[in-house]
Amino acid sequence: MQQQRSRMILALGLVYVLWGSTFLGVKIGTEVLPPFLLSMLRFILAGTLMLGIGFAVEKQRPTRQQLKNASIIGILLIGIGNSSVAFALVYMPSGLVALFIAALPAWFIGLDWL
Repeated sequence: MQQQRSRMILALGLVYVLWGSTFLGVKIGTEVLPPFLLSMLRFILAGTLMLGIGFAVEKQRPTRQQLKNASIIGILLIGIGNSSVAFALVYMPSGLVALFIAALPAWFIGLDWL
């Protein structure tokens, strides 16, 4: 039980450190590129890598419906959500933005409870 708890704490710590460091990376990146261009380049690269890995594993192309669904989700979550965060990082400290984003699940739980 203790080993499982230690692993859970380590995993959560790694998620917060590694995930939180992306905000610092975006903050530094927005000093060189405009926030929306930075987001576009970042996610085109990630999407291309994921599509290549998915094709290598599945050995088939995504269906038209899968591409449509992925496009809608990508536009909403990445196009609007993460690009807005990149835009906010131009004007706010990265630690504060990371704190706001990390607190979102607690807000949703609280609002759902109400």
